[in-house]
Amino acid sequence: MRSASWRRGDTLEVLTRLYRTTPLFIVQVLPYRLWRGTLLRQASITTLSTSQAYPLNKNYNSEIDYLLKSPVLSDADNLKLPLINLDLSYLKIAGKSLQAKEGNRIDGAVFDIKHYKSDEVSTEHSRLNSQERIERFFANASPGAQELLISLSAVPLNFPIMRMIQEKVLGDTSNIYLAEVLNSNLLLKQSEMYEFVDTDDEEGIRDILLKLLGREKALDILYKNSEYIEDNLNTQFSFKAMLLGDVDLEKIDFEPNDLIFASISCRILKSLGRDYAKRAGCTGTIKTKAIIPHSKRFQMGSDDGRDNEKPVHTVTFNYDFEIAPYLVTFEEYDLFCEDTDRIKPHDVGWGRGRRPVINVSWHDAKAYCDWLSDKTRETYRLPTEAEWEYACRAGTAEKWSFGDDEKELDKYAWYDKNAYDKGEKHPDYGTHPVGTKDPNPWGLYDMHGNVWEWCEDDFVDNYKETPIDGSAYHNQKEGEKVLRGGSW
Repeated sequence: MRSASWRRGDTLEVLTRLYRTTPLFIVQVLPYRLWRGTLLRQASITTLSTSQAYPLNKNYNSEIDYLLKSPVLSDADNLKLPLINLDLSYLKIAGKSLQAKEGNRIDGAVFDIKHYKSDEVSTEHSRLNSQERIERFFANASPGAQELLISLSAVPLNFPIMRMIQEKVLGDTSNIYLAEVLNSNLLLKQSEMYEFVDTDDEEGIRDILLKLLGREKALDILYKNSEYIEDNLNTQFSFKAMLLGDVDLEKIDFEPNDLIFASISCRILKSLGRDYAKRAGCTGTIKTKAIIPHSKRFQMGSDDGRDNEKPVHTVTFNYDFEIAPYLVTFEEYDLFCEDTDRIKPHDVGWGRGRRPVINVSWHDAKAYCDWLSDKTRETYRLPTEAEWEYACRAGTAEKWSFGDDEKELDKYAWYDKNAYDKGEKHPDYGTHPVGTKDPNPWGLYDMHGNVWEWCEDDFVDNYKETPIDGSAYHNQKEGEKVLRGGSW
């Protein structure tokens, strides 16, 4: 009873033509305490009864008949409609009423047709700002409906997703809370999706509700939603991939629903914070994840290198693994610092953003991996030295992944000959944004330069006693850790 046809009076006009020839009921899905939130507020709520089986609506008796027999009213001026909902007890009551069984009594609404007027509440409601609309809903809604509304601020809204949030987050399957939310005047249906009403305020309804929800719970709900979408809604969109920067939003040919999910998720992330939006690619292109080909053996080390690169030995992996194609950036690491109240590392004046993070210890790097694992519910760690070299070589056996010609190194790395000496001849002094040089054959960037990269292993003078299964080397003492790659 919240549709435009009810508000305009069109539905009631149709019912007045039918009620003299057809028994009519109103099926009200909301609980009694919420009826006044619908157009039943313009009716007199009373109790109806009848002595006739299968009665027409005009044959019902009501507890306010003495008023309806007033000289100023007539039968043509009022419409009596029994009220039921889909609860089994109500259906039994409706059955007794239709059969005119003894003691039949049913809730009903009596509309004064002559004085029925189009609803003005929507006009009044439209003058309220976002905060006032929410406060009005909270003043009348059940605690469960309030919690559901707040939780829905963290997801794109269609009916299956809203049902899922009600069941998975609130543990409720009755749909009463959802019915309250849908009748809140806070949502607007647009095709298959719902959206929070746009109030033209600087802070919209979703923004206010997200603050009430909190960042941690919002992300938790977004993950649940991502899993549900991927498993149930026939879509390739993955919010997890967005948050980790594992999709390039500018290059994906989205299906219509995927585009809706992605765009709304971006809006939610922007509300959670600028860094979340950046990380998810909502403000531009972001990285894609590279998957290392099926595990196999490779020759690790170099007999032409330093002593700690000898001897060449065969490493055989009996597992697969993935490795990020880019160095961890300042914008990614800063997000970790903000979330854990750590001091952000200094950038030495070279800039932050998409530049690789510097001035982090091995323990800092480990803590970042643990934090990322906790946030994403996936396992992240530092690579072992064998994994790193295997990924760097990318199936090649030469000095570098592109061959043995050092003249080609400029295409693949920031190193001492193109980024070290400060001055007019070398304006590119310092670190550089990740991914600005060519990748190796497996799509990994900056493996030969830009900044050093921490590995899991303890440092050892040579490879004589290191594992041959790809695992990390650990000695019994807390000592130096392995750095690989190259620095400018």
